Amino acid sequence: HVARIDMSKQTSGSKIRAVATVTVVGASNNPVSGVTIYGHWSGLVSDFDSGVTDSLGKVKLYSDWKRRASGTFTFTADNLVKSGWVYDSAANVETSDSITV
Repeated sequence: HVARIDMSKQTSGSKIRAVATVTVVGASNNPVSGVTIYGHWSGLVSDFDSGVTDSLGKVKLYSDWKRRASGTFTFTADNLVKSGWVYDSAANVETSDSITV
């Protein structure tokens, strides 16, 4: 399940994008590597994203770049997939998070 989503932002000139760092843990709250996270961005952008967790159970997912952005980027985790494991979305501590720029 998703233990946490930490939001940050990156800038490049007049462009900005959001970064969601998603942490996945198992039932015993230990980090789980090799989990593919599928999610989507909403608010200032609208796109889909996926990535695979590292040995610390973390993956960074990046929104599309937005010029002269003013508003909110939101990332929502839609599904977690790892062979032999079952995603328990009800156990999520966080399913989505936002950052306002």
